[in-house]
Amino acid sequence: PVFNGLGPTGGTVEVFVDGTSVGRGVVGNGRQFVVRPAASLASGQRAVTAVASDVFGNRSAAATLALAVDAEAPTIQSLVRTSFDTLTATFSEAVKGVTPANFRFSGRTSDGFSISSRPLTDGQLQLFVGRITGQLSADGRTYTLRAPNLDLAAGTFSLTLPKGAVTDLAGNRLANAGTLTVEVEGA
Repeated sequence: PVFNGLGPTGGTVEVFVDGTSVGRGVVGNGRQFVVRPAASLASGQRAVTAVASDVFGNRSAAATLALAVDAEAPTIQSLVRTSFDTLTATFSEAVKGVTPANFRFSGRTSDGFSISSRPLTDGQLQLFVGRITGQLSADGRTYTLRAPNLDLAAGTFSLTLPKGAVTDLAGNRLANAGTLTVEVEGA
């Protein structure tokens, strides 16, 4: 992270995370300082404290801010058939940037019928039987893909998510991007 703010011109601001100094920034003519810690912060609740000193060495009272750090990448926890024509992907945490076009859908039904998709410019996927639509849940943890006119009752289906297509709310990229295969045996 980068910590920045205002302080007394010509002075310094020292930043502490959980009581440990992570750096000191010189306050420029515009009264602004920047502190870039050498190491990234671990995930979890952190107490960030700043103390300013002017050119005479007078120190300000400490100003503390509670900060939640999310350095963990989201993962796909499961991919299951939830109805006749619907697959649901569940993520480890809320995600953003998910559209049907992020997925590449392919598979073979139990009777040997092969299916595959191609992305469309409107963010949807096209199967020969129709468009695959999708919706992210209100909490951002589940994504439902619906393939109208396609019985997902049995077969092997793969969903591929390209790297960088999906992130969590903090911007961490999906950890297990790639191809997921699900054997559908019925709901």
